[in-house]
Amino acid sequence: MSYRTLWNWVLRRWSGLLLLFSGVLLPLVIFGAIAEDVLEAEPFPLEERLMWAIHGLSADWLNTAMLTLSTIGGGTVMAIVCPLLALAFWRISRRLSVFLLLALGGAALINLVLKLIFVRARPELWEPLVRMTDHSFPSGHAMFSMTLAVSLLAVYWYTPYRRTVFILGALYTLLMGFSRMYIGVHYPTDVLSGWLCGLAWTVGLVRILLPERKFKPSELLEGPEQSAAAGPPKGRPGDSL
Repeated sequence: MSYRTLWNWVLRRWSGLLLLFSGVLLPLVIFGAIAEDVLEAEPFPLEERLMWAIHGLSADWLNTAMLTLSTIGGGTVMAIVCPLLALAFWRISRRLSVFLLLALGGAALINLVLKLIFVRARPELWEPLVRMTDHSFPSGHAMFSMTLAVSLLAVYWYTPYRRTVFILGALYTLLMGFSRMYIGVHYPTDVLSGWLCGLAWTVGLVRILLPERKFKPSELLEGPEQSAAAGPPKGRPGDSL
């Protein structure tokens, strides 16, 4: 049995467990280690040095770009995007619509609760581009960007757009996290923890609400009317993400 054959067998046999380990358990373990140090006010090596290195990139055009990106990923815009996404997918699958609402709405609620638990102060290394009055840990922008990216990736996993959604989602998530550090309102561990929480929450929700594909991939590209005559979607039932 070749290595590739063995690997494909492992993926087919244990893909669900591998996904739960890498997408839920491992992120939560890493988050727990960071959170413990945050609660105990332990310093993180190199964190401030990284912040100052990012601050050294300051430029007027970059200020505008990062502030714009941060606004797009903020609560006001996301409060509009969330129901619009759910409405857009309602015609395809009610389960998808409910999944998106729970993923994005749940991420916002979880982030609020975590900030009230950890009450970490915002960085005060320099005058930030914007002043924030709430707590810092974990980053809501980072958590929401990861949740949005993983949610859309799960929805489009069985379509030709999977790779495009992955690349765009990764870029959006990374830039959103960078923007929060550049602006000066989050530490790197805030951003990393937001990503970890968003990943764990969304992957867990995928396994609960989308254990099987309840829609045809062509419906995501053409709409249910055009794809009504299409055959059943390819792939094994139970596969997701």
